[in-house]
Amino acid sequence: MPQFPEQASTDWILSTFIYTVGAIAVLLVVAGLVFIDTGLVRRRNVLDTTVQKIGAAMVGGLGTLLIGYPI
Repeated sequence: MPQFPEQASTDWILSTFIYTVGAIAVLLVVAGLVFIDTGLVRRRNVLDTTVQKIGAAMVGGLGTLLIGYPI
């Protein structure tokens, strides 16, 4: 059976695993910040706070895609 090291090397699998764990950790941090901040504001401001946190995470992710990866 021929082997194709460029398709599934150990380095590639490890880096993919690390990026996946990092992405899940970032999502959990954003969810935790939403829960903390919604507990600190009045009931009518919960939606505004949630949209603000998710929007900030999206802007940060887009900035990472556009600026962080090319560096």
